[in-house]
Amino acid sequence: MASEAEPLEGCSVLLARSRPYGDLAQRVEALGGVLCAVAVTEQVLEPDAQAGLMAALERRGPCLLAVSSATSAELLRGCSQPAGVVVAAVGAATAAALDQVGWWAELLGPAPTGASLAEAIVAKGHTSVVVLEAAEAAGGLTGGLVAAGVEPEVIVGYRTSPRPRASLGRGELEALDRSEVAVVLAGSQVEALRVLGVSPVLVTVGERARTRAAQLGYRIERAVGVGDLEGIVEACCAVAGR
Repeated sequence: MASEAEPLEGCSVLLARSRPYGDLAQRVEALGGVLCAVAVTEQVLEPDAQAGLMAALERRGPCLLAVSSATSAELLRGCSQPAGVVVAAVGAATAAALDQVGWWAELLGPAPTGASLAEAIVAKGHTSVVVLEAAEAAGGLTGGLVAAGVEPEVIVGYRTSPRPRASLGRGELEALDRSEVAVVLAGSQVEALRVLGVSPVLVTVGERARTRAAQLGYRIERAVGVGDLEGIVEACCAVAGR
């Protein structure tokens, strides 16, 4: 008797960024699929963000710095972690990036989302908070803090261009072309896919990605919330099963 095929056997799933998204790669591979992580957009660091951030930390004294992503962590390269500053990170990938630049993340949320980290910060009783995030941040971190009565000082660390990354290599372009389904986490990623001329079925993460995908006429298999790995995998299985 032939063995039953895995739900994602032979399916190529694109994650439209280079950094891991939780354990999505392992989940896809466990079901027989292949996940290709390709950063399709350019991320541009704000030239004055590092100076502005360090000035804010010095002005506040003992406080908590919440870092939203590995890209944000790059802004800390070459700077020393001030005494009395507790660092919190959105997810293990951000914590690892902080470690690489010499900063230690003491606090992580139970899930790799901004909203989860906001809950952890509030639960620990932190009230003096600086948030380092992207201009296009979904708002889960800052919004979660504000909703709990904490007014953070927000430093915009970088912006994402909707233009495709200029350094995309041949192998990355081939991965885009063969992907049956793409997981997108930002409207700029959807715009980059359109410019590149690829049209996989999309699984959108967060409202901004869903809205832009709908505006550009992409077929959306499922729109999921930030951090909903189970929903992403279920959507990929639905596409592969057709």
